[in-house]
Amino acid sequence: MSEDTVARSTGLGPELGMEIAALSAALDAPPGSPNESLTDNFDKVVADCRRLSCSMVRIGMMPLSAMASKETLLDFCSRSNEMAGRLAEAGINLCYHNHHNEFADYDGQYVLDIIRESAPSLRFDSLATSRENLVKLGYADLF
Repeated sequence: MSEDTVARSTGLGPELGMEIAALSAALDAPPGSPNESLTDNFDKVVADCRRLSCSMVRIGMMPLSAMASKETLLDFCSRSNEMAGRLAEAGINLCYHNHHNEFADYDGQYVLDIIRESAPSLRFDSLATSRENLVKLGYADLF
């Protein structure tokens, strides 16, 4: 987040009777991207969370490059899990905002299952998928 955005948001939650639930950050930002990433801007993201009394950071979507193969997916999971551990040390939870593409199949296993198994410290923000459907599919433990 830009300094201006953080400054304008500081105090806004209490003023409006709301809490800032989460900040968004990618694990990695593409070259030339103006967006912050946890890999390149970890200390700033943590400082922004503290300043805004926010205890969650969410990865809005897995980069498509991470879904290129099972190996790239596992690499993303490993690095996300490591980042979740670093954030946990700062009192912040790392969440992953899933989409329909997590139901792609790799060797008979959903991408969602691979993430759950390979990044156990990562929490799920499943707003993009209805809770009812996830429960029907056996994912009640995500909530």
